[in-house]
Formats: sequence, C-alpha cells, structure tokens
Amino acid sequence: MKIINYLIYFFIIKGNVINQTSGKVQKNIKIYLFSFSQNEISLIDSLFSKDGKFKFEASKGVYILKSFYKNIFFRKIFSLNKDTFINFPIWEIKDENKNVEISRIHIAMIEDEGKISCIEVINFENKDNYAFFKPFEIELPNNFENFFPFSGIFFDEINIFNNKLLFHFPISPPEEIISFQYEVNGNFLYKRKFPFKIRIFELFSSPNLKIEGIGDGKIYEIGDKKYLRFKLENIEENEEISFKVSFKRKIFNLKEIFPIFVVLVFITLFLIFRWKKK
Repeated sequence: MKIINYLIYFFIIKGNVINQTSGKVQKNIKIYLFSFSQNEISLIDSLFSKDGKFKFEASKGVYILKSFYKNIFFRKIFSLNKDTFINFPIWEIKDENKNVEISRIHIAMIEDEGKISCIEVINFENKDNYAFFKPFEIELPNNFENFFPFSGIFFDEINIFNNKLLFHFPISPPEEIISFQYEVNGNFLYKRKFPFKIRIFELFSSPNLKIEGIGDGKIYEIGDKKYLRFKLENIEENEEISFKVSFKRKIFNLKEIFPIFVVLVFITLFLIFRWKKK
C-alpha cells in the first residue's frame, strides 16, 4: 500500500492470468484494469504480460479486470480495499453448446403507473472445461424502453439493434448469470428462443396483468403481495416461448360509480323537463 499526500491510499493489485482449460499460467497476454462507479466504466491502466503475471496500483473502489484472449474478452469484477492477489481465469473456446444449457429463467412483470416493468434473470450452466462462445440474440418487445443491466452485462458491452440484444460474451464454467430490466409501454407479445435447452422457465406477474399463451397461472404469495406464477419445463433448443401480455380491463365497483350514475340521471331528467317545458 502506498500513501499519497496522506490522503489517497493506493493498493497493490497483482496476480496471474490462469488458463483454466490447461491449468497453466497464460503467457503473452494483455490485461486491462477498469474502474466501475455509478454505472460508469473507465480505463485505468493496461499492460502486456509475457509471463502471465500482472501488477497494478489503484485506490479503494470497484474494478474490472479484462483480458482479450483469441479475440474473446474475459472479465472479473472485484472490490479493492487492501492489497489484493487475484488469479484471473480465462478458458479455451468452443462453439459447440452440447454441455451448455439454461438451468433457469426467472421473469417478473409488474404493472407500474400504466407501464409494465420487466425484470429477467437468466442462469447459464456450463459443464465443460471450455468457455462457450457463439453470438446469439435476445429479442426484446418491439415497444420496450429504458433498458438497464443488473449483472453479467456492463454498460460498455450493451449492443442493441432494433429490439434485439446482441449477446456476444463467453459463457464460462461453471455458470454465468445475466439480469436486466426494461419497461414496456402498453400491451406486447413476448417472444424468445435460445440456442440452448432450458430446464425451468418461470414467470411471475401482477394479478392485474393478463397472460395468454402459456397456460393458467397459480396464485403465489411473496410477503404480503400476490402474484400469478407460470411455469414451463424442459424447453428444447431453439423452441420458441411466446405469450401475450396485456392489462386486464378494470371492473368498476358499483359503490364507486353509483353516485356518479345518480348525478347523470338527475342532469338528464332536468334537461328533459326543461325541453318539454319549452
């Protein structure tokens, strides 16, 4: 640790780039250090390592190590508050997905001030000793807005063309989790397919939303709130998941509309009486 002007503390980050497929330190590789603060990512330093070892200096904060190996980038996020040693993992690459599947997809759809707020969590499971890399697309609703990544995707990696999120990241063993949120202004068709098998697909929706196309939902309580839960299992590779999401028509309470009805009847009778008097 270094002290600069007795105010700024600089800590040492050092470690090795480990090729998890071979089990050896990966030589002749470039490593980048980025700071990550309030969804802003900034390059702090970089170096080319002939022996696979690296050393950086940085102040307290959250950082991302990135390395490009065979034109594919790997990354590791970590918090720094002391001198730290890191084994930074990378893998050899395969584009065959026979050992990769989605163990679970969780989706929450909540009505929020006339819009539908959607949160998706996707768990990828990789049982191989290689990282899987083959770009694919995640289709978003045509009328989506305000996309926001939570985990597994950083702002500088987002690539959305029309309504398609382009997924071009390696899926490393043993699992990768991505999560994101977006809003939809009005009714929409949810349509999605993945180049992987999906073991479990679960949707939780507000009771005031109408979900059509994936069966009947069951009441599910979380705390003091009730949701409708829809569940699909064992979805095949490239099998399409499709359902409609819409707002339920509001059924008015008679007690709420009766006073308004009485006033309208009174006004109507008054106008009729005046018309006849003329």
